[in-house]
Amino acid sequence: MAENTSTQPTTPEPKKRALFRQPLALQWFENGVLKKRCDEERQAGRFELFLDLLYVAILASFADVLAEHPSGTQVVKYILILAPSWHIWSDLRELMNSFYNDDLGQRILILWIMAVLVVYGNNAVLVDEDLAAMRATVGAYMTARLTANTAHLVYSFSSYHHRAQQRFWFVCSFFALLIYIPLYMESLSLRSKIAVAAVGIVVEECLWIFCYSPVAKRIIRAKYTTAVDISHEIDRFGAFYIIVLGEFLYAVIVGHPAAVGFNIRLLRAIWTLIIAFCFNWLYVHNDGSLKYQHAIRHNIITAFTWVTMHLPLVASMLAGGHVAAASTKTDELEGAELWLLCGGLGIGIICLKDRFYVWLSTNNRATWCFNSVASDPRQAQLLGQSSYFGCTSRERQHMMDHSPVERTAFMLDAAPGAGIDAPGRSYTPVAYSIGTEPVINGLVKYAGGPLKLDAANPVVTLDYGANVAGFPFVEVSSVSASGAQIELKYSEPFGGLKEPWSNGPFLYVNGLMNSFRTETFNVSSTGPTTSFFIQGGQRWQTITLLSKESITINGVGFRANVDITPINELPGSFSTSNDVHDGVWGLGARSLDLACVEAKSQPSTWEVTKEGALVRGQYPAISLRAVGFKNYEMSFSTKIVTGGVGWRVAGGANGGYGPYFVLTTGGPKLLSTSPLQLRPNSLIAGYGFSIINQQLLPSAPAQNFDLPNAVADNEWYRITTAITSTGYNISINGTHAVFVPSEPFKPYINPGIGTSALTDGTFGFGPFLNQAAYYRDVEVIGQDGSVIYTNSLTGDDVYEEYGVAINPRAVCLDGSARDREIWIGDFVHTARMIAVSTGRYDYIESMIDFEFDWQFLDGPGAGLVPMQAPMGIGKQYRAALYPLQFGQTDYHFFFLVTIGDYYTLTNDLDLLSKHWNGTKFLVETLISRYLDTATNLFAASDAFWFTAQNTQHATAPTALFVIALKKLVDIAQALGDTETADFYTTLSQTISKAINDQLWSPALGAYRMSLDRLGDTALLATAFTIRAGIANTTQATTGIQKLSDLFYQIGYKDSTAIGNGPGTQLSPNVQGFLLESLFLAHIQLNVPASVVVPVIKNLLEVYWPHMINQNQYRTGSSWEYLFPDGSPGIGLFTSLNHPWGGAPTYIYTDFILGVRRERNASTGEAGWVFDPVWEVVEGLGLTWAKGKMPLPGGKGWIEASWSGEKESTEMKITAPEGVKVEVRQRGGAKRRELL
Repeated sequence: MAENTSTQPTTPEPKKRALFRQPLALQWFENGVLKKRCDEERQAGRFELFLDLLYVAILASFADVLAEHPSGTQVVKYILILAPSWHIWSDLRELMNSFYNDDLGQRILILWIMAVLVVYGNNAVLVDEDLAAMRATVGAYMTARLTANTAHLVYSFSSYHHRAQQRFWFVCSFFALLIYIPLYMESLSLRSKIAVAAVGIVVEECLWIFCYSPVAKRIIRAKYTTAVDISHEIDRFGAFYIIVLGEFLYAVIVGHPAAVGFNIRLLRAIWTLIIAFCFNWLYVHNDGSLKYQHAIRHNIITAFTWVTMHLPLVASMLAGGHVAAASTKTDELEGAELWLLCGGLGIGIICLKDRFYVWLSTNNRATWCFNSVASDPRQAQLLGQSSYFGCTSRERQHMMDHSPVERTAFMLDAAPGAGIDAPGRSYTPVAYSIGTEPVINGLVKYAGGPLKLDAANPVVTLDYGANVAGFPFVEVSSVSASGAQIELKYSEPFGGLKEPWSNGPFLYVNGLMNSFRTETFNVSSTGPTTSFFIQGGQRWQTITLLSKESITINGVGFRANVDITPINELPGSFSTSNDVHDGVWGLGARSLDLACVEAKSQPSTWEVTKEGALVRGQYPAISLRAVGFKNYEMSFSTKIVTGGVGWRVAGGANGGYGPYFVLTTGGPKLLSTSPLQLRPNSLIAGYGFSIINQQLLPSAPAQNFDLPNAVADNEWYRITTAITSTGYNISINGTHAVFVPSEPFKPYINPGIGTSALTDGTFGFGPFLNQAAYYRDVEVIGQDGSVIYTNSLTGDDVYEEYGVAINPRAVCLDGSARDREIWIGDFVHTARMIAVSTGRYDYIESMIDFEFDWQFLDGPGAGLVPMQAPMGIGKQYRAALYPLQFGQTDYHFFFLVTIGDYYTLTNDLDLLSKHWNGTKFLVETLISRYLDTATNLFAASDAFWFTAQNTQHATAPTALFVIALKKLVDIAQALGDTETADFYTTLSQTISKAINDQLWSPALGAYRMSLDRLGDTALLATAFTIRAGIANTTQATTGIQKLSDLFYQIGYKDSTAIGNGPGTQLSPNVQGFLLESLFLAHIQLNVPASVVVPVIKNLLEVYWPHMINQNQYRTGSSWEYLFPDGSPGIGLFTSLNHPWGGAPTYIYTDFILGVRRERNASTGEAGWVFDPVWEVVEGLGLTWAKGKMPLPGGKGWIEASWSGEKESTEMKITAPEGVKVEVRQRGGAKRRELL
């Protein structure tokens, strides 16, 4: 590179048109002297500009994806796909700068490379999701570069001026492209492919600098070498930079995001314009010197630096600029978006600053330009701070003022989840379709942009690809002055979208989420509208226009309340030569991300204010102070915000099952597609869970009564409900309004979930769907006329009393959408899944802490821990939940097993020693209350046995207790509590003998289900006796063979006591325990592979794959139950994000990858082993597996792989320093390694 002022241009050839002409060198060095043709021959500028427009559009699409899903992983992808495309653009820039031919050949070359760029741009954003997309991307890149390099080679034959360097560049570039070949390989991990791509990019960039540097010129000793037209090059980069700035300015106009009038979004749009204008000004102003020498003309180092600096400059400008433009379309910027905005613009400023450094100021003397005004570091710092505070001030404004938009049916005083510890991100759809009804086929990819609903096409179907969770939102870009009403519907299975209530409502417990699966948004202006409530899990959504006016939505999704990590980014991983197994492993892993929630991430569904408790339509929350109340009169004051108000009396402690009353006003109502349209100025009385009937939760038919006087919105009323022996007297402001007879409710009395009398039980508050009301000044008067309860409902104590407090601990729920309670028995699977996938051992610790925090130390439940605790209840009210939520007896056994599993995985004696007395207290209670000393089997009148269909003296729960005792022996020995260790050892031997003596049946060839059902066998009887070490090899072998009696169509029933039919439920929870026992039977009891492999193969390749291969049901997560035809096993209301169904996740890592913890029988020490179960591997036909096992304490992971056939297996393993892994080689050879 050199300036051209010292050259003598040659005489140009006469102009003439030609289809093809010989390329002419425009400038070159001849023995170090610059030669240049006449400038007027430069005719390719218009095609260069056209190429730039396409290239910038491609880069903008990359930036759009990054701005849509900002994360560290996406930034890496952005860099790795942007840099190669820059190389393609540079190749064409070099050709056009160096040669003139202006013919058909040039146009074909440009068009061809542009077409290849289109292929590249469309596939590059999917390289981390689809192997075909990665191959298309790499293929397009290599094709484009080879084309450009071949053009260099061809031009070298027609013009001698650049021949030596062109051919040198062709050879070097060709071999550099070979670096990318491994990216085509399916077996290469994504992490390895990232490394390959990074190496290729760096090598190619360095080669370009080297091949055109003076060093290369000296090496090839060429008389003629390459030169650049400096003026053209400067103009070329300048024009390109301006197009880049213009690209993200386009986003502040398209879709009219800042309409209507003067609003905060308009200010952001103008702010984005100012940012772009300033960056353009800084670029054009250069370093501020009046006299200077351009960096390209200064010297070779500054020239290459100036050119190379444009890559990070353009990349950062596009990333930061697109987020700035996106801020005009949203109510707030999330944490990751803020980092991207400020980081992008900040890096852009640094690049501009560094670009100015390489200019030579000649104002006074030759110095680097540090002191010029425009490039003063303080100015750059000030601009950076302005960008930072500009974006963060929007976040601060959101935090201070939570009422800028209308949410659901009324103005909210607080944003949903304000003040909670939730991820700062959103989940958006991957596909959609607009029409007249929900559809599952023919959906098109959704990448943002307008969705217009009108009378002709009122429904948009949205597919999120897999289950997501959070606060639903829509961003409206166009709506009429009179506003519009839209109904949002959410569902895990697609079929729910076609039902009036979707796959809900979940009217069983207030689970800190929306009890309903539909809600109406009343949209009166453009901008974001966000639901107050969490929706805990759904893959599918519809938005239906209910009013006549059209509406345009340019954004939709869920503001996250959980952090869903892509499977390929988890600390733990697993993959094999059969991707069906990979998919099954991922089911459990994804279910954890939705069902396990951080502390203080699930906000209250009530909002307590000085006016009282503002409660939106939801399942009523009950007072836990009033569970023992009888025959009382309850009064409260209410101001209805919209629609109506609802309350309970005489309800059960477990969710309030009992009478429920809804009073409606004569004011405006939100539109709805609900089949239940409540009459204005009426009272609707129901009994059970709600005023509607649901398949799983039946309620009495609702009774309807007209009110004697109209009731209005936004006025205070005093409502009193007096319980009598024949019904409920309801008065308003002291005047009798309605008497509700209780006779129709009697058939629905259910003491198991409610109370035994229509006059007994607690009270609670909760309006119905699309309603909202304030409640305050509650007073209860007893039978004797005394005041037995008062609460103003204005203090923070309200939250814990009514079970709606923000979750104080990190916990794992039974299901993410339905059953949002802490079922500790189901956690026995969840804890093992956490260990191999998310690595969040802190969740296991938190769950153990939670259970012992709630343990009864005295009273009738002394020693017990909760089986089914709600998130939002204060532990001081736990006695109100006894015995119902403490009574699933074998779930206590599961909790003890979880404690033992945790110790095996972590050796964490600090946590377990803290709770050791509580653990022994629980064991002592279980033995004294439930162990029948006459038989040494478990049985008691107040016991409930989930694992044995509630039969007494059963094999499964008794064997489960033995498993727990044996695990606790290890902990007792580690803690030096030999007395307890000896006691547990002796007791486990006694119980094991009792099981074998009384429940093993040689005639059946299996363990009997129980003493009550001697002719039946049960799946868990076989599974738990194997895992407990009770069954010997013969018993285990015949017991597994006897499983054929339990097989029905695709899987195994719980017991032979269950009949066969289309409604037979096949439990993945139960079969998960069986799955582990099959592996243990083979490796510990030497049960032949021929016996266990057929069962394992059916479970992993037939049963569980039904959760991933049916599009209408697939959620990406494990399910609660399956029917024999493979559909969800409770129909529409099946929880399709249920961790208890994800046992294969840890089974695969433990036994197929082969990395697990085992306790040495001789020393009692637990250690890591790398020992795949080879006979099962062979039976499944697998030829390789690889994966990672996260280590406790955030200490990294063990990474392992194996491949090959029986006679030539390669095993590889790496682990952090100091971690011992026993590697057991195929064929029985063993060795220990310290890694």
